[in-house]
Amino acid sequence: MAELAALWIVRHGESTANVAATEAESSGAELIGLTNRDADVPLSPTGEQQARATGRWLAGLPQRRRPDVAVVSPYLRAVRTAELALDGTGIPVTRDERLRDRELGILDGLTGHGVTRRYPDEAQRRARLGKFYYRPPGGESWTDVALRLRALLGDLRRDHAGRRVLIFGHDALVFLLRYLVEGLTEPELMALTREHVIANCSVTGWAADADGRLTPDTFTTSPTCISRAPGRPGRTRSMPNRSEVITPALLRRWALPIPTGGKEARGTVLVVGGSRFAPGAVLLAGVAALRAGAGVLQLAAAESTAAALSIQVPEALVVGLPETADGAVAGRPGDPLDGLVADADVVAVGPGLKDIDSAGELLRGVLDAAQQQTALVLDAYALGALSHAPDLLVGSGRPVVLTPNLTEATHLLGRDPGDDLDAEAAKLAVRYDAVVSLYGHIAAPDGRCWREESGDAGLGTSGSGDVRAGLLAGLLARGAEPAQAACWAAFAHAVSGQHLVPRFGRIGFLARELLDEIPHTLATV
Repeated sequence: MAELAALWIVRHGESTANVAATEAESSGAELIGLTNRDADVPLSPTGEQQARATGRWLAGLPQRRRPDVAVVSPYLRAVRTAELALDGTGIPVTRDERLRDRELGILDGLTGHGVTRRYPDEAQRRARLGKFYYRPPGGESWTDVALRLRALLGDLRRDHAGRRVLIFGHDALVFLLRYLVEGLTEPELMALTREHVIANCSVTGWAADADGRLTPDTFTTSPTCISRAPGRPGRTRSMPNRSEVITPALLRRWALPIPTGGKEARGTVLVVGGSRFAPGAVLLAGVAALRAGAGVLQLAAAESTAAALSIQVPEALVVGLPETADGAVAGRPGDPLDGLVADADVVAVGPGLKDIDSAGELLRGVLDAAQQQTALVLDAYALGALSHAPDLLVGSGRPVVLTPNLTEATHLLGRDPGDDLDAEAAKLAVRYDAVVSLYGHIAAPDGRCWREESGDAGLGTSGSGDVRAGLLAGLLARGAEPAQAACWAAFAHAVSGQHLVPRFGRIGFLARELLDEIPHTLATV
């Protein structure tokens, strides 16, 4: 039988129905308040950002792995996701009604509570038959959807043998394609549905093996965060966001680039910050970058602190920046900072800054001077400045990591963070188009997310965040990509703290004492 070279399916971005359904479920309502028919439900603003992030994932694929053709559900939310994700790619698109969402018949528009209240007999019948075979009156069972997908898959194999096909569809289709392509049994399929949530704009894929058979290549449901729990008219349940725990095994599979050559090969880190009254923040971040393996360190801080910093960190080039009367670094200092920024591989902005307006001018100056490929780490007051200009990074294509604490996350979100920090990190990643490392929760704009579970109360000490920002910058300088660097940094930061507990107790160690633990922690993963 002819086979595809590769197959992917992307669930549509967050829709207005997803938002309404989640709110209805959480409030105990019976009905999801929608006026559109299911086929006409549009994307939410978050969904549009997710679709654009999917486009960046596509653009990042090597040419030999990019899709040759796209096939799309005719439902508006899937069509719009495909339009945004494929914009400018030239990939031909066809719509196929066999990719429509599962039809729910009399249960359409009801929450789980509403089904139980209004159709108790159907709720009991569904429980007895199971999800796979239950067909609501006027609707479809999962087996019905599998039949139309089986026909579509046969046509794709016939018409596009040896080519790479990308599908845009709905969450049930993702599970059922796994059922069909991988030959799963009903119990295996149902186990998947219990263990995984298909996040909006998550990507699942298969690639042909040496024998020409499609085998699983990407299943991003488990490590994918979503900014709201998934829902749709007629079938919604409130689910927690799922993120992958950062473990040594995960990091070993995601190994850091191996250092070779001289110091230039390990990258140049420039730390910009340090007001007159907080020069230590730049020192901590800079030394952490060196301990993480950066080859060259440069510090730019208030000029009244430059001499002391150059003595404390003799390994670094130290440049003094103009100050305001109250000791803050003045915005737009120009040369020589512009030249340092242009030549750096990584620029960390924020540690020790003081004034929000000056920080904003400084951040814009850095962005103007930086090369497109220069990685950025934004921390402290730089994050406050970004919250006043939330579109500053969106669509720039720059490699950026944001490192907010909970207070800074409040400014970025415009409200207090909720208890689900996976979800809050994911929301920030999409809103600001950057990787986010929030209190051990890491999220990427494309929906992937992870969590670090080793951190303890002792990390909540003055200067600890500066160490984490510098550690992250050092890993970026070595060639790690932003999400990888954020995961490694979160783990190394937390485990370095654990190493200090036997000597100082859970809350007795200082941020500067973390620095000497970093190399050992990284080396023993």
